[in-house]
Amino acid sequence: MYVVYVCASNWLWMGGSGPLDPGSKYLLRVSWRGYQTLKGGFLRIDKFAFGSIVINGKEHKQDVFITDDFVEERESSHEITKDVIDKALLHEPEFIIVGRGTSGMVKIPDEIRGMVAKNNVELIEGKTPDVIKDFNNLKGKNKVVGIFHLTC
Repeated sequence: MYVVYVCASNWLWMGGSGPLDPGSKYLLRVSWRGYQTLKGGFLRIDKFAFGSIVINGKEHKQDVFITDDFVEERESSHEITKDVIDKALLHEPEFIIVGRGTSGMVKIPDEIRGMVAKNNVELIEGKTPDVIKDFNNLKGKNKVVGIFHLTC
């Protein structure tokens, strides 16, 4: 039997009977902007279809921003902005993967490409269905931020 404990600091501990082990693989942090997994694996894209992406079994119907430990739904946009890249660079990734939509409609301005290169980060971009494999292959071994547009 598992019990879920919630405390005021937004941490959840799940465990069986006996003392809780904060280092257990079931330690999660809940966030208003998404969910975070702190132990027990990495976020993986399970499935993609036009307008929908499934990450670790949870379906999202909005564009997503994925780091090592959380998924955040974001407002749909057809351009990668400086704010989005600044946010990605805060996570000190080795790779930023941009899924530009099923038809590749999302624009990445040259200024943004320069920002990424200046920070010694590799930018991988392409149609969303094509770069999901890159994301999953790199994610377990490298620090990766993924930005995925789910429609056109």
